[in-house]
Amino acid sequence: MIETQEIATPIYPSRVVEVSPDAKNAESLLEIHPLAINLISDLNEAFVLPSNAHIVLDFGEEYAGGIRFLVRALGGAKINSNPLRIRFGESLGEAMVNIGDKNATGDHSPRDFVYAMPNLCDNTVGYSGFRFVRIDNIGEATMYFQAIVLMARHPNVSRVAHFRSDDARLNRIFKIACRTAFLCLQNGYLYDGIKRDRLVWTGDMGIEVKTLLDGYGALDGIRRSLDFCRDSYPLPAWMNAIPSYSLWWIIELEDYYRRTGELDWLKTNARYLQGLIHQLSTCVDKEGRLNFDLCPEAIHSELEYFIDWPTFGNENNETAVVALLKIALRSAVYLYNVLGLDSEPIKALSQKVREVPLTKKAMKGQIGTVYEGYGRGNLDALVKDGGHGFSTFSTYLCLKALSDGGRVEDALRCLIEYYGGMLDHGATTFFEDYDLDWEGLGVDQMPEEGKPYLASDYGDHCYLGYRLSLCHGWASGPAPFLLEEVAGFHPLDAYHYEIAPKLGPIQTLDATIATVAGPLTIHCREGKLVSYEKPDEIMVTFRVQ
Repeated sequence: MIETQEIATPIYPSRVVEVSPDAKNAESLLEIHPLAINLISDLNEAFVLPSNAHIVLDFGEEYAGGIRFLVRALGGAKINSNPLRIRFGESLGEAMVNIGDKNATGDHSPRDFVYAMPNLCDNTVGYSGFRFVRIDNIGEATMYFQAIVLMARHPNVSRVAHFRSDDARLNRIFKIACRTAFLCLQNGYLYDGIKRDRLVWTGDMGIEVKTLLDGYGALDGIRRSLDFCRDSYPLPAWMNAIPSYSLWWIIELEDYYRRTGELDWLKTNARYLQGLIHQLSTCVDKEGRLNFDLCPEAIHSELEYFIDWPTFGNENNETAVVALLKIALRSAVYLYNVLGLDSEPIKALSQKVREVPLTKKAMKGQIGTVYEGYGRGNLDALVKDGGHGFSTFSTYLCLKALSDGGRVEDALRCLIEYYGGMLDHGATTFFEDYDLDWEGLGVDQMPEEGKPYLASDYGDHCYLGYRLSLCHGWASGPAPFLLEEVAGFHPLDAYHYEIAPKLGPIQTLDATIATVAGPLTIHCREGKLVSYEKPDEIMVTFRVQ
């Protein structure tokens, strides 16, 4: 396990989006200089924000953190502090509106608040996910700022993994996917989002865990989050009161152990794992049908058969959850064997579970899950409309289904189309949800009357309008897909990797994955693997596709 500390990095604004005409020296905020108050500096060189004036700043990318103000002086009023109204925005439009406008909220982290800013202060205020900030001087004093910077909070580690191919758009998608999951590692835990859903959701972590293990290694926040899920929902409770989320926990447990080999820690989960498997076995009736009502002691919710919000309420949800159960039981067999426990009853349970046929109205997220669980699927349906119909959470499952079916070229085409759509709308992190049919001005543009705006005019369920999170860790699926399926890094155990690239149309690739012993790298030229570098402790086996 890699122990980390959270640090704060100052990020200067990249541009002044808008500023009141009577403000002065706004461009000085873009200049890098020492972040300490200089008592003899010339006030004429400071950024001057008069009463009733405002400024809107863009920090270039979305970050998790707050805004740091260095106030040089207050003028024109005999007071010791002056109130500022501060509005954060993941999109430019969100920074410009009031709470309640197009479902703009302060849920989970305040994004619209007033702070009394003292004279001669160096204060950091707020903690949310944002790229833009609007600052309004609502007091009587003229304010002189030596600097205004974003203090970005993150663990003190850097990304190990790389994916550099001859497709620049694919390379950018990989970097942003990794960054999206990394930003969600806050306060020592793995959050779902950095603006909204700043919570540990066991199922949502399924993709984040893969991304972070492959990209950064066994960061302590991953293990801490898995422990939190186990301890916060003692049996017979389902994790987060959602049965499928308990299934995801088993899968995440395998992912973590397979890449770390931390047997002593795995043993601390053995008792809970055995209890969970027993509870799941009671939810399968004599005919092999999955029925969570057979465990009445567990807390149930309306999300009993839940996979993904875009498929919520779909008649195929039961099919998908049964498939997820198959995956989880497969992970449990592996874990039981490592722990020296008898896995035969789990194999028998998996064989007993009856598959639930898909209807003709199946959605892409469910098709991908069914393929992964049953070893088959309607691949033509997955690629029929390209990236249309994908969701950010189900992307990894759908792309893996295509890869397993020998259609990696189709997978890459859908991936680039779907995630490229977010890039074209100004994304610097990937969204809680996105649909290629969404049209309108991008998140880095100012809303205009009569024109649809991507960040406020779409969404569904709990993420309507501005409540939609534009940095959600579960959207990071392209990163593990590209490393595990395209570059072909398969961890057989923590110290043994199989390498089997499936490059499709890619001719040139340099790819690195994080292992417990250090980075493992491959180099491909003209569509073929030509060389690799590995730590001495890592064994490598090659498999020809």
